[in-house]
Amino acid sequence: MNNDVGRHCSQDPRQHPDAATEDVDDTEQRAEYYFTVGLDSSFHIYSFAREHLREATYGPVLVKKRAVGAECDPACDPKNGFCEDGNVCRCQPGWEGPQCDQCITSPGCVNGVCEEPWQCICKNGWDGDLCDIEMPACTSTPCANNGTCVDLEKGQYECSCAPGFSGKDCQNKAGPCVINGSPCQHGGACVDDEGRASHASCLCPPGFSGNFCEIIDNSCTPNPCENDGVCTDIGGDFRCRCPAGFVDKTCSRPVSSCASGPCLNGGTCLQHTQLETYGALLGCLTLGLEEANTTYIQGHWVRHGSA
Repeated sequence: MNNDVGRHCSQDPRQHPDAATEDVDDTEQRAEYYFTVGLDSSFHIYSFAREHLREATYGPVLVKKRAVGAECDPACDPKNGFCEDGNVCRCQPGWEGPQCDQCITSPGCVNGVCEEPWQCICKNGWDGDLCDIEMPACTSTPCANNGTCVDLEKGQYECSCAPGFSGKDCQNKAGPCVINGSPCQHGGACVDDEGRASHASCLCPPGFSGNFCEIIDNSCTPNPCENDGVCTDIGGDFRCRCPAGFVDKTCSRPVSSCASGPCLNGGTCLQHTQLETYGALLGCLTLGLEEANTTYIQGHWVRHGSA
């Protein structure tokens, strides 16, 4: 064979073992030969100069030669592809993708994948030669530790765990936090190493410490005083200085100034919340002839309308 771009050999190698064998007389140290068999299958070999190439392939064989050195962009997978003229990456049968590194599933494969060409490996929830038969989710027995599986819609499932286990698939052993309940105070999170710990521990929020988050690092954080009360930390506890009109430990209870009935002669007692305009704690509304539409506020008559 000479160094032309290609040559067809139609002899049957079984009858003519030397028909597909050519002497290579070239000064190049290494050359690459492509043998394309039929229309769909192809392969290539490397040969050092002056070596004999022998190929026992049935049918017509097209031999192409080009010097090694030109690379495809992106580079072809060295096992599943090769470069043709013009740096075009051509894939071997059963492979695809820009780098010929993606296998092709068997024809008709619906919900399957492949690791090698022409495979159809079913995804979870599917069965059959073509992975086209939907299987109930519980078929794969996803619930561990003797959990009971219940099929739901759209391939979903739910596990009813045996006593002492928890988690979506009953994979977690129930520990002290589940069995005994959380001992953590002030919103602390109970942890027991997913059931493996012999006793519960607490993950405390900011401002709290101790084995069970029982220690308040700063009693005034966050401020427990309501209605704009001013908090003072007194070492593990707090004291609120309440604004006018509020009492109680956290300034949460309004003062009942009218409870003692301070207004005389049928006057109506007004709480401090009704007298914010005057800044007073207590007032009496009178409707006498001489005092119509006036309010008695802490020893003073205040006229607020016309008779």
